[in-house]
Order: sequence, then C-alpha cells, then structure tokens
Amino acid sequence: MALWQILLSEFDIVYVNQKTVKESAIADFLASRALEDYEPLNFDLPNEDLMYVVTTKEGAQEEHPSKLNFSGASNAMGNEIGAVLVSPNGDHYPFTSKLDFDCMNNMTEYEACIMGICAAIEHKIKVLVGYGYSVLVIYQLKGEWETRDPKLIEYRRLVLELIKKFDDITFCYLSRDENQMGMDVIGPISLKTSNEHRFIFMVIDYFTKWVEIASYANVTKSVVSKFLKKEIICRYGMPERTISDNALNLNNNTIMEVCSQFKIKHHKSSPYRPKMNSAVEAANKNIKKIVGKMTETYKDWHEKLPFALYVYRTSVRTSTGAMLFSLVYGMEAALPIEVEIPSL
Repeated sequence: MALWQILLSEFDIVYVNQKTVKESAIADFLASRALEDYEPLNFDLPNEDLMYVVTTKEGAQEEHPSKLNFSGASNAMGNEIGAVLVSPNGDHYPFTSKLDFDCMNNMTEYEACIMGICAAIEHKIKVLVGYGYSVLVIYQLKGEWETRDPKLIEYRRLVLELIKKFDDITFCYLSRDENQMGMDVIGPISLKTSNEHRFIFMVIDYFTKWVEIASYANVTKSVVSKFLKKEIICRYGMPERTISDNALNLNNNTIMEVCSQFKIKHHKSSPYRPKMNSAVEAANKNIKKIVGKMTETYKDWHEKLPFALYVYRTSVRTSTGAMLFSLVYGMEAALPIEVEIPSL
C-alpha cells in the first residue's frame, strides 16, 4: 500500500483508506457482473472412485436388538423406579418415576419393567431384551416360576399383554457383580485388651461399604470360617465372591471348603482387582481413627469396638450422601442424641 501511495503522488492524487464498507457494495458488485446465461454445476468429478458401499437389509434390528435395564426400590424414604432404554446404535434413554403408593420391592420391579416396556412401545421397538435385578420377577416373566402372590399376578398379566406388541422379547436376570466382600485383618495391636485380644478381623461389602468387625486373640482359619458363617452368611446371605490379600489365614483349605459349600467365588485382591485393597484400607483407617478417639484406658478398645462400628455405619458417606445403615436396611437409624433431645 505504501508503494502505491508513492506512485500516485506524482499525479497529485492522495489515497484515503475507506473506514467502512457499505452494506450494498458487495451486492452491487455481484449484480453488475451477473451472467446472462445459466450454467449448471458439473457433478462429474475427475478421478472419482468408489470408496465405501453399505447395504442395509430388513431385519437388521433383530441382529442388534434394543436393550432395557430396569430396577426399583422400596424403603422408608419412598418408592422409586428407573429404566434405561438402549438403542442398537448405543443411544441411552433414561426414565425415572416416584410411586405415591406403598408397595413391595418386587412390585417396584414390575412397575419399572412396565414403564420401560411402554417407553419401548412409544419408540416403535419390535425386538427387545430386558435385564432386571429381581430373580423372582425375571423368572415369573419367563414362565419358569409360578406367580402366587395376588399382588403380583395382575402385574405379570399386564406385562404379558404389553409384550404382544413386540416381534421378539426376552428377559434376562442381571446378577449384581457388586455383591462381593473383602476380608482383612488389623493388627497385631501392641496394647492388649483385658481378654488378650490383639487382632481385628474385618469384612466389607464393596457395594454398600457395610462393615462387620470383631476382635480376636489370634485370627486363625477356624475363626475366619466361623465368622463368615455366623456374621455374614446367616445375616446377609451368600455373597457372589470374597476377595482377600495373600495372607495364609485368609487363603487356606478351610476357607476354600466354606466357599465351595456355599458356591462362593474366592479371589486374591492383587491379581484379581487391585483397587479392592484401597477400599479395605480406607475402612481400616476410619475404624482405627474412631476407636482411638473413643478409647479411655488404652486397654478397653475392644469394648469400644461395637460403638465405633455404630458410628461408622451411621455416618453420612461422601460418595452416596447417605448412611450405610439406611442403604442396607432402608430406614434411618435412631441416634443417641435423638433420645436426649425430644424435639428431634
């Protein structure tokens, strides 16, 4: 631009930059150079090659059917149901609802199933695979179990009417892989108690983070076997699997016999799932911290252990925003402060 100004200075011409462009300047420029004859675009591209061919056929949906995951829960806080519809392309459509009437857990499972099936009908899905967490509901819908509860008969009848609108629909039981427990031992503790206890044996549920603990003088294989039968299996049922470290008292023939008797899979945390150790260690750390604050004579920690466990279970967890007690039992625990203050 400076070169042009020097050349124009010979003719006493001064160049001034235009600050703004009129809105119609471009339109006027194009209009002044309009073509008289219409020239269509040439779609024949040179050197074009066929790169990709896709063939679609009828019944493609049958090869990749849509999926429906449904579940419901009933507790003191209310009754809620949820379902997720997954298309063959991987698109997820979640649905949730809150029931305003009292019902059982199996009734909520049926309600969630019906809600998901109705959503699939609205999406004009003809091939569907449903996954549920209730063994009773799934096997009743498959016709393998008889429906005897009068409250569930109408639910099953309604589902059977709805599935007539599908070309193919199947139901599968989705086992909870989270139903697994970890085992660990705390100790030896240098300060013996009055009953010579030096070790704390702990079992944690990885899904709810529920903890069961007990103190022993020595954690032998018979102690572990009796603890699993009495404190775990007889109270909460049989877990899907148990996970422990490589300690000999947690990996022996006695433990394997118990697991084989009750069809429980036993794994070691290191090769199977390394992150499981961190969950157990975190629970160990919290339990020891609570016991340390409650201990008075340094030899009565075994007496404070049940109270420390109560504090741990009734504390609100950051990850879930709820107490372990409410997650397991479906109700709020009565705290000691509520007894002392009548207004609570």
